[in-house]
Amino acid sequence: MRFWFLIILFVSLPSFSKSLTVLHTNDLHSRFLGGTDYQEGGEFKKLGHYSKLSHLIKETKSKLKDQPSLLVDGGDFYSGSLFHILGPREKITFNPEIDFFLYNNYDATTLGNHEFDANEVGLSNMLSKLKKRKSTFRIVSTNAVISKKSKLYSFKEEVIVKSLVKTLKNDTKVGILGLLGPDGSRVSRSGRSELTFKGYNETKDKTNWDELIFELHREIKKLKKVGVDFIVLLMHGGAPEDIKIATNVDGIDLIVAGHTHEVYVRPIRVKDTYIVQAGSYAQFLGKVVLVKEKGKLTLGNEDFIQRVLPTTPSDPIFDKRVEKYLEKINELISGSGKVATDKIFTASESYSHSGEGSLLYGTKVVTAIRSNLNKSRKDKIDLYFSSKALVREGMLKNKSYNLLELFQILPIGMDANFNPGSPVVSFYLSKDEVMRLISFLELYSKFSPLFTPIYADNISFEVRNWGIPFINRVHSLKMNGIPFEKWPELIHVGTNSYVGSYLDKVGSMSYGLIEFIAKDRTGNPILEIPMSKFSEFHFFSRELEERGAL
Repeated sequence: MRFWFLIILFVSLPSFSKSLTVLHTNDLHSRFLGGTDYQEGGEFKKLGHYSKLSHLIKETKSKLKDQPSLLVDGGDFYSGSLFHILGPREKITFNPEIDFFLYNNYDATTLGNHEFDANEVGLSNMLSKLKKRKSTFRIVSTNAVISKKSKLYSFKEEVIVKSLVKTLKNDTKVGILGLLGPDGSRVSRSGRSELTFKGYNETKDKTNWDELIFELHREIKKLKKVGVDFIVLLMHGGAPEDIKIATNVDGIDLIVAGHTHEVYVRPIRVKDTYIVQAGSYAQFLGKVVLVKEKGKLTLGNEDFIQRVLPTTPSDPIFDKRVEKYLEKINELISGSGKVATDKIFTASESYSHSGEGSLLYGTKVVTAIRSNLNKSRKDKIDLYFSSKALVREGMLKNKSYNLLELFQILPIGMDANFNPGSPVVSFYLSKDEVMRLISFLELYSKFSPLFTPIYADNISFEVRNWGIPFINRVHSLKMNGIPFEKWPELIHVGTNSYVGSYLDKVGSMSYGLIEFIAKDRTGNPILEIPMSKFSEFHFFSRELEERGAL
């Protein structure tokens, strides 16, 4: 009798299950006014806008009622528009990017590579403002190693944490981890000196997956000890890095990816882990419902991605905040004699910053910079180059661009006073060093596409795919139509400070094969590369305004 009673009792008990709804964004990039333009019915339109995204978040949250839920971000919340010149400034009390998170009651984000575009000092100023707000919002970075010398050390374990445990409705306990992937670590080196990331060897420019996987296993073990029901990893890294982590690290239920700006229309499942990513520039809100029953993880929804459309209503309160930010931007740039909404240029052609045709577009952009730069100096720049990844927006034919929109083409970088745009730097190299530089960039970009170089159109060369690097792979190099053999011994080279900051790292990046010595016009080595008081964007926008075409 007792036996049958126990059987009946066991069968009648409800099966143990937990659910968790995760709303997620990534790669917001300070794009308060929205993302990429498109044309529909003769009109120029735009997806995204922080005010519209705020409305969508509130609307979605209101439907969750008593369900346990998280709102998280996958990093690169900073840098990409003129709005990003506000947060790092110590004397400005507000902090637009962080204000957006707090206004919408986000639970956490992680550090992306662009969080370091204002260097550790700028990020420290932003986090000081966050700390004063006494919020429960946290930046989770499991693989960050912060030196005591870093301006960010005072935020360790209080604002920047290795892991976070949240107890939600229905007594659902969630562990949150965060990491910057190896590629993001590689491309953020110029903005940080006293903070490193496990999984990437700075000195050798080499990924160390074993170190990163070990660190995650250790933190997952700690989270399981405190009895979390779900583990969510905020990973600023996309394919193939997110797949690599899901394949090699057990215990993660969900990876919120980023960095690659992709939209995963459906979550990707790898073993027992789901991976999601929601595009970029506040154009999408991701949603995934995780259901765990008897240890088995499944999905409880089908509507994974919501688009932030031109027809999406705005949040009127946040609209007023955006207006306040714009007023401050105009105040800061008033010395230029322009306001942010002034029309500067109308595009005569369409150009894409990615895919087919992007190299041609990049060439046109740096050619415009070199052209305007040389108008104002006696020592003309012979060779100007940059990275294709730093050209962040294309153009649409017949669209008129204002200062805000033009800046989004070249938004990366700022000077020591947090003025917008990456300052131009120039130096001299021997012509043989120039050949080695071009050979190195051509080869290195095959392993790290973010470093794909673009040159002003007075430079041309060909590549032998079967050739030997640094010997005969790059050939027929010409400058202004003049063959390499007839060049002067010293070549005046220009680039932006972001790219220039990597020159002293070429030795480690090439495993000691090559190094460059920056020189002055007389050929003497210089310890510090001189920096222009003007940015690439200054010369680019001025050239477009003067000639009316790209």
